[in-house]
Amino acid sequence: MEVIKDITDIKFKEKTGVALGNFDGVHLGHISLIKHLKDIADQHNYKSLVFTFEDHTLKTLDPSKPTSLLTDNDKKIELIKSLDVDYLIMVKFDKKFSMMSYKDFIEGILVNRLNNGFVVVGSDFRFGRNGEGDTNVLKKFGEKYNYAVEVIPPVLINGVKVSSSYIRRLIRDGMVDMVPMYLGRNYSISGNVIKGNNYGTKLVGYPTANIDIDCRLCLPPDGVYVSRAYINGRDYHSVTDVGCNPTFHNKKFSIETYILDEFNENLYGKYIEVDFLKYIRSDIEFDNVMSLKEKIKTDVDYALNYFNGLDT
Repeated sequence: MEVIKDITDIKFKEKTGVALGNFDGVHLGHISLIKHLKDIADQHNYKSLVFTFEDHTLKTLDPSKPTSLLTDNDKKIELIKSLDVDYLIMVKFDKKFSMMSYKDFIEGILVNRLNNGFVVVGSDFRFGRNGEGDTNVLKKFGEKYNYAVEVIPPVLINGVKVSSSYIRRLIRDGMVDMVPMYLGRNYSISGNVIKGNNYGTKLVGYPTANIDIDCRLCLPPDGVYVSRAYINGRDYHSVTDVGCNPTFHNKKFSIETYILDEFNENLYGKYIEVDFLKYIRSDIEFDNVMSLKEKIKTDVDYALNYFNGLDT
């Protein structure tokens, strides 16, 4: 898959099928849409192309209501690449782009630059200045410029529409064990391991990896979670704490993971990805370090039972 971040000089000679959207999370609804794109592109011998943005469009359209992301750009690229797409266009959605009319987007980008033979969108897709363009507009221009429009219905699971906003709500409510049903995988965060306060190693006896994450990501509430850590291509059972270490009156937010399996490597500077599997408890202040240590032992036992398939 070729990733394109500047379309200034792009002009496709081959016909393309184009999927449009934010694709934050690349959840089961997005996957259904992109697979539909691939199927039609293969039938017509077109190149498959996903057109999306570096930042969520709401960051520019309504900055007073910032949208936390389900995936950073590296993860989004990785997930879309796994769907065997030929091209991913990921452009910056700034004020200038947001003011583009739907007519200019269709004629200037879809038709003249992308040479599209068909477009695939969700049923609630809107585009162009002030969101004035919709699926009916796409179809109207499709008749003029000879491209087809495929509108994909939402994916429903247990009567619930799969959407990025619903998945964010589950994460913020700590219901991380429900997320895979809609996301298609466990929710994860990733980043390099940085130096923390070393409370885990020096005072509690549970050394943790402090993860430097993208601050735009959606995060579960402060608390302790059963998790799985991925390091150097291997996965490890783990427990992850999200919060500010209230027992030590630390005001700095952190995400720290304790590896349950045997692990003796120095993690500083290494890249780590952590899946959130199940909520254990809230992040509370303890009267003393010994009480905290005892509670962490309970957390670890809970996680071990979880991984051993015991009732938790």
